[in-house]
Amino acid sequence: MIKLSKDAMKEAVKSGRVRVLDRQNKIKYKGQVSYKGKILKFEGFKNMDTGEIENAYPVLEWSTK
Repeated sequence: MIKLSKDAMKEAVKSGRVRVLDRQNKIKYKGQVSYKGKILKFEGFKNMDTGEIENAYPVLEWSTK
């Protein structure tokens, strides 16, 4: 699951599904990866100060916020 979420975050950057959340000092990623013939979607947050992904999780659909 960790590898899939990391791959999804990289895919989000390539696809331009990245949004800066200035007030929270985070970057939000919406990425997807292929797994066993299916597309899995992930959302994740990266800390702008440390550069580390703080949270990434699978979702059925990406949030609208």
